[in-house]
Amino acid sequence: MTANITTATTSSYSLAQLAEYLAAQLFGDPQQNITHLSQPEVAQAGSLIFINTAKHLAVPNGAAPSAVLIAKALVKELDTTRFPNYLVVPDAYVAYAKVSKLFKSVLTLPGEGVDASSVIGSEVQLGQNVRIGPFCVISSRAKIGDRTVIGPGCYIGEDVVIGEDCVLYPRVTLYHQVKIGKEVTIHSGTVIGSDGFGYANDKGTWHKIYQLGSVVIGDQVEIGANTTIDRGALLDTTISSGVKLDNLIQIAHNVHVGANTAMAAGVGIAGSTKIGKYCMLGGKVGVAGHITIADQVVVAGGSLISNSITEKGFYASSIPAIAQRDWWRVVACLFKLPQLLKELKAWQAKFTFSYWWQRVRHLGSKHK
Repeated sequence: MTANITTATTSSYSLAQLAEYLAAQLFGDPQQNITHLSQPEVAQAGSLIFINTAKHLAVPNGAAPSAVLIAKALVKELDTTRFPNYLVVPDAYVAYAKVSKLFKSVLTLPGEGVDASSVIGSEVQLGQNVRIGPFCVISSRAKIGDRTVIGPGCYIGEDVVIGEDCVLYPRVTLYHQVKIGKEVTIHSGTVIGSDGFGYANDKGTWHKIYQLGSVVIGDQVEIGANTTIDRGALLDTTISSGVKLDNLIQIAHNVHVGANTAMAAGVGIAGSTKIGKYCMLGGKVGVAGHITIADQVVVAGGSLISNSITEKGFYASSIPAIAQRDWWRVVACLFKLPQLLKELKAWQAKFTFSYWWQRVRHLGSKHK
């Protein structure tokens, strides 16, 4: 971050400020003000659009953005007569992500400090400029770092530790002893530290295995709405720094998620699984328990991972949707597979070396 620009939401930034912030090449008017980001088709005065692929170059005629954020590889294709103000960067999508931080909306709370309707337990430690919204419960011995914002209706359990500059949106629940790092964002409805699913069966009767571990979350993690992360049975469930989790994800007890891994909505991770660093799991991926996934693994949406993956790469196991009539034919064939396999094995048995040797000997005896 440069000295003359901050991430606080302001009315506008000059193109010169944005160029310095992004370390971008600036062409055009450095004083041009940018007030918002925009989709190309609705871009008007004050807006900044980004062009990162060839298809983005086709900006509708009615659009009139004040500036363009463009990838260096495409700058020769840009109509600079129409778009005289532009910033050139190696990757316009990454640059767009960085600029979006400048225009982000923030969680606003009425008043300052701790709302009078919230309940604060004994020996709670609140850092400087902590904001706690209405109807929160902060249990005994909790520690909350500087500038952290706790939205309305949140529950913070006993001995919870939350680092600096975190944001908890309304109705987040942190069970006892959960530890949260710095600059963590947790969206509404998320539950962290609930019991893992552990039971021992004794002749039909289930005996609960009490979960004695906790959950540890690193720095700069973002957790989507209505996601659940179970506490460990003995060891802690761990979400490493830089991890990004979408909405409606289930992470079971004792799971370890490596740094900078991202998961889309609906992912389910069974217990005691270790997922490596820099992985990407598509929507509705299911991962079995007690397995290991290597670093830099990408899994296509809807896949089921039932065995360990030891090498980085792209993996998939789902069947993409096809036309219904074609699917009916596929299903019809599926029921025939056992018989077809049986017939194939019979043909394979016929065409062995011994089969052909017997045929040659038979033909040779006929010609004698």
